[in-house]
Amino acid sequence: MKKTLLVIGAGAALVALLATCCTGSGQQNEAAKTPAAVNSSAKTPVKTASVSYEVTGMTCSGCVAQVQDALSKVDGVVRSDVSLEKGLAEVQYDPQKADPDKIQKALQTTAFAIKPVTKE
Repeated sequence: MKKTLLVIGAGAALVALLATCCTGSGQQNEAAKTPAAVNSSAKTPVKTASVSYEVTGMTCSGCVAQVQDALSKVDGVVRSDVSLEKGLAEVQYDPQKADPDKIQKALQTTAFAIKPVTKE
C-alpha cells in the first residue's frame, strides 16, 4: 500500500512540476526567435557579436518561452534563437550594451542548467 501511495505522490509531483513549467501554448516549437535589432533613429543595423549556450532540461514550448523571456530582458540582446530540439540558445547582442557574462547571468535565473558553447 505504501508503494502505491509513493508512486501516486511522485506522479502528482511530476504533474505539478510540468504544470508550472509548461506555460506555453502546448505546442513544441523547434525554435523561438526574436527579431534582429535596428538602430531606430538611423534605421541602420547594429553591429553585433554572438554567443551560444547549451540549455539542459527544457521539455516543452513553455520552457523555451522561459529562456526566451530571460534573454529578452537583457539590454543589448538583439536576437535570440532558442531550440528545444537542440537544447541550445544562440544569442546575438550589441557588445556596447551587453556581454556574454551579462547574458549568462540572465539565463541562470531560469530553471535550467546553462553552459557556454565554445567555438572550435
